[in-house]
Amino acid sequence: MKKNAGKPKQEPSLLSNFSVQSAKQFAQQLAEQLTDQLSEELRHKLNRGDPKTNHSQRNRPDLLTGPVERMVYRALPRFVMEIARRYFRLEVEGLENVPRRGSGIIAPNHSGYSGFDAFLLGHEIHRGTGRLPRILTHHFWFLTSATAIPAEKVGFIEATTANGLTQLNKKNLIVLFPEGEYGNFKPTTKRYHLQEFKRGFVRLALETQSPIIPTLIIGAEETHINLAQLRFTRFLRGAVLPLPLNIIPLPVRWKIIFLPPVHLPYGPKAAQDRELVRELAQEIRESMQRALSDAVKARSTW
Repeated sequence: MKKNAGKPKQEPSLLSNFSVQSAKQFAQQLAEQLTDQLSEELRHKLNRGDPKTNHSQRNRPDLLTGPVERMVYRALPRFVMEIARRYFRLEVEGLENVPRRGSGIIAPNHSGYSGFDAFLLGHEIHRGTGRLPRILTHHFWFLTSATAIPAEKVGFIEATTANGLTQLNKKNLIVLFPEGEYGNFKPTTKRYHLQEFKRGFVRLALETQSPIIPTLIIGAEETHINLAQLRFTRFLRGAVLPLPLNIIPLPVRWKIIFLPPVHLPYGPKAAQDRELVRELAQEIRESMQRALSDAVKARSTW
């Protein structure tokens, strides 16, 4: 092959003459066509499914709003998660440690200020076991319907003791990050160093006699670079915010490792023993830190 061979002449692209205005017009026309088609299909299904519905009710546009919204909010999170798992080249290990039935507390390390770890973790549990874990998250997710509706569709619930007890008593899986916001908002310089564990997950495990499944998420620490952790405790108790460097996530390879479940050898009354609860939380944190450090060292062999 000649080194100086010229590149073949390319035909002018159709996009070269495609103005912004024409793009808007095209998008508007396409949206109108899709809306008409979707409306007609839904109207046909509604008419066929309920033969007693009269003509005036069938033509009401509000009958179409509910099914459309349910379809969008059901399909969109899964679609986005499938793109994300490919973007991060996600691997999962130890899925057999996740209970297929009964209650259980998934306790992962928290990393990356965006909350991608919670989304992907819940998606992988559902994808691998068929169970939809309830993910206990910050109440900020539920301040507006714009964030609350999609959050609820992927299993998010507000992180309160009452919600955790309710879900575990219903024999559901919950995901609870013991580090809280101090984990995912910590600066990148402290990546893979577990912050102090809050003890609520131990109390929940004792009161409901549920196993704890320690979980490691590797890769999310480098997905978003956090320069610092901003604390506003002077103005609002417990308020912590990140100082991010990047908004678009970096394509770092991820791995989720579910460790063997921990069954605490104590009865429900032990949840009232503060010293015991503190010691149990500390033991679980130390064992997770050792496993996390080993997994990070072994990352070069992936």
